[in-house]
Amino acid sequence: MRVKQTIILIAVTTWSFQCLIAQDLSFKPKFNTVLDSSKGKELMKQCTRCIPKNIEKFWNVSDSDKMKLESVFKKVLRLKSTCGITFPNESISGLEYYLFQYIGVTIGNQEFIYINAFYIRNTKDLWKTEPVNVCDGGKGFWGALFDLEDLEFTELSFNDAG
Repeated sequence: MRVKQTIILIAVTTWSFQCLIAQDLSFKPKFNTVLDSSKGKELMKQCTRCIPKNIEKFWNVSDSDKMKLESVFKKVLRLKSTCGITFPNESISGLEYYLFQYIGVTIGNQEFIYINAFYIRNTKDLWKTEPVNVCDGGKGFWGALFDLEDLEFTELSFNDAG
């Protein structure tokens, strides 16, 4: 009887692992832009959200960098917020209704893409070239770091609710 249970357990585990591998983690946002590196300091002036510490410099995100991020973008949905008063240990519920701004940041000689995300609303095209900084707004506004080497997301932070 134990052998049969072990075989069933192995089969279920293998099937679950294969499903996980086959899971599509890619997401290509309909609304996204790469901000020029000259906008980095302004983007990091978030009003009610934690931002990455020890940023040494900003750089321009290339198309291939952006493709790396978008190839595993849904991984960010697994991440829990690590900073903030209103939404500690919270996750993003979906990616479909956000606009995204990307900027390259270097921290400790390592390259990341900082993602500034905010709900789609009636905006002019100014968001395509200028950083969006909003005070409060809750989970409609968040930021995270994407590690270009490990293809992982860290430092998720939501704006406070206000």
